[in-house]
Amino acid sequence: MRPSDPFPLDYRATSLQLFYATQSAVLATHSISIADPGTDHAKTKPGIHRLDLAMHDLDRPDDGSLPGHPSTRHIDAILDYVRSFACDDRVVIHCMAGRRRSTATAVIADIAHRINQGARPDAALVDAAWADLLRKNPDADPNRALIALGDDALGLGGLLVKKRRNMVRYIDLTTADY
Repeated sequence: MRPSDPFPLDYRATSLQLFYATQSAVLATHSISIADPGTDHAKTKPGIHRLDLAMHDLDRPDDGSLPGHPSTRHIDAILDYVRSFACDDRVVIHCMAGRRRSTATAVIADIAHRINQGARPDAALVDAAWADLLRKNPDADPNRALIALGDDALGLGGLLVKKRRNMVRYIDLTTADY
């Protein structure tokens, strides 16, 4: 992080299984619950601000004919929610496995939070947020559709998409990959 950089977002991207313990451990002030459409969202402790998003973990964005796919409506909700964050807020973001939708949402939220504090949407900002994501979530495999939609909404000119494209990840069909 450059000395003049704003505070990165204090977040944890996690699985549904670890969500409850994580929100307690980090004294979460906010949460983002991502679940498949028609599925109940995780409960939060009283006093935690929450955003519920219903979307499937699919790598193709909704073009108007793909209900349930990640869409601009989801990105708009994330960006609107992030505008309410203060520098000392702690956010827990979960999806089912804690590797795809939650990590994509986390890096998008982190970049948006930094931009909201005055950071320039440039390669250095994307590099810093991406490094934070991989440090916190080494098994991250961010959802491609969310990354593309977030890149566009944040005016990153393909910088975030390029980071995701250059990521080498091999699913080995172990339990951790589900």
